Amino acid sequence: MNIKKINPNKIIPDSLGHNNEQVAVASYAPGINRLLSLDALGNKISVFNMKCHHQKNIYPKIEGTNEIRDTIIMGFAWSE
Repeated sequence: MNIKKINPNKIIPDSLGHNNEQVAVASYAPGINRLLSLDALGNKISVFNMKCHHQKNIYPKIEGTNEIRDTIIMGFAWSE
């Protein structure tokens, strides 16, 4: 399932600014009061505030190198 809108009150779908116009996974992180999203075939997890404004990106660390190329994140889960 691909998510087209994180915020249902927006007229333009959130997915238009994402890879392949698809948000693969979105999760609310109550401890930091942020939305986390993963684009389809993405190499980063995007962090948004509650008004759906982009705050930062989280890139996975690949053991033994500082490079992030050739990496695709298939999914994620949030826990506190």
